Amino acid sequence: MPEMVLNYINGKWARAASGRTFQSLNPATGQPVATTEDSGVEDVEQAVAAARAAFDSGEWSRRPGRARAAVLLKLADLLEASAERFGRLIAVEMGKPIRFGLEREVHAAVDRLRFFAGAARLVSGDVTMAAPDHLLNLVLKEPVGVCALITPWNDPVDLPLRKIGAALAAGCTFVLKPSSLSPAATMELFRLFEQIPDLPPGVANGLTGQGTVIGEALAAHPLVDKISFTGSTQTGKRLMELGARNFKRLSLECGGKAPTIVFGDANLDKALEAVKFGIFLYAGQSCTAGSRLLVERRVHREFLERLTAATGTLRIGDPLDSTAHIGPLVSERQMNTVLEYIESGKREGARLVLGGGRMRNGLYARGWYLEPTIFDEARPEMRIAREEIFGPVLTVIPFDTEDDAIRIANDNPFGLAAAVWTDDVNRAIRVARRVRTGDVWVNTHYIRLAESPFGGMKESGLGRELGMAGVDAYLETKRVCFDTAPAFHIK
Repeated sequence: MPEMVLNYINGKWARAASGRTFQSLNPATGQPVATTEDSGVEDVEQAVAAARAAFDSGEWSRRPGRARAAVLLKLADLLEASAERFGRLIAVEMGKPIRFGLEREVHAAVDRLRFFAGAARLVSGDVTMAAPDHLLNLVLKEPVGVCALITPWNDPVDLPLRKIGAALAAGCTFVLKPSSLSPAATMELFRLFEQIPDLPPGVANGLTGQGTVIGEALAAHPLVDKISFTGSTQTGKRLMELGARNFKRLSLECGGKAPTIVFGDANLDKALEAVKFGIFLYAGQSCTAGSRLLVERRVHREFLERLTAATGTLRIGDPLDSTAHIGPLVSERQMNTVLEYIESGKREGARLVLGGGRMRNGLYARGWYLEPTIFDEARPEMRIAREEIFGPVLTVIPFDTEDDAIRIANDNPFGLAAAVWTDDVNRAIRVARRVRTGDVWVNTHYIRLAESPFGGMKESGLGRELGMAGVDAYLETKRVCFDTAPAFHIK
């Protein structure tokens, strides 16, 4: 039987006012995983009202940082104790292989929560010492208020908790709207909140439903102070429009088309493994997937031949199989989107080197599995080289010089992440400085630290998550000035 997933409002589980539901499906089998509430505007009103009342009461927003830290530490402990359940939910609902769901998502989220617990005790302001002696000039940091947290399906535990951890550390309250493709894994987090008596009702709220309904209602709501969104650039732009109506604070982590630049002097053995996992891990369903491979021409043929052979060693299988490297795409719709991109690559003249089709035999017949796909001889203006595919498709572009590599890397509307491969430290520094992305990895890929900010440039979004910058995104700045002089200063 599919799980029943309810909304969570003001500390209680609730049905949607409409009485309607929808189902999330197992992408490996097409079978239902959960029956979920199809919420509407009335549910949004209830959840926002609960979050607003909880914030305005001051019971959470004015609680000392050490007390908020204690709640975050308890949440981390509860998640760690429930890791296996969350790992299985991620695998069956989103299709991420269970070992990666555990190692790279659930356990990573535990670490991030513990970071945010420490950060809750480090929120601080300033005193302007350059002011005249009779003035005490203070800069204070205060929680921004009620936050709408809108999250995607590809990291249904880690990405919500990046936002939740920062919001709670800052003293905010929130309404979380998870993806309709992986709602059960995300809403399971509220079972953990239920076990924390020190978290006041109304601080944490969650609604499931369609983004075009409840996502837009949250973004336009006058009592919501901030939107934090991870997802497509198109949706991010729409949320900016809605939020502009009352100057909402915004954090937007949107699309990516990460270039991986491999110079001929790099450690090609290590680069080979990183490129292979950098694109095909999670079946390419990551905004920082290394989907554009820029290879120096003198090693292009050798590297491509070795990469093609190495890709064949990746195990594609059931997400619950602990030996699987790659699972299915999240939905039939996503699979069809990726297949259309593959066809466009063929039409535009890129050379299909590997894969390119749906897997239909045996285990794969029931799910939305695609072959790992590699295109060579692509041009920067092709759709497969410019647009975010969000699937297991690698586009290979050769280059001749360092300047060529930087030009091609930057010739893209996205600017989220990049990787540079070279044993020349001077070149590594030059290229890392000139590539227009928020994250640059040198001789590695997919490293994320709780202590370091993450976010993009250009159409990859606004603001940063993680690090103290991620907490600051949930804080407002207030200046308070005391004048101790006996007379007023204007004569």
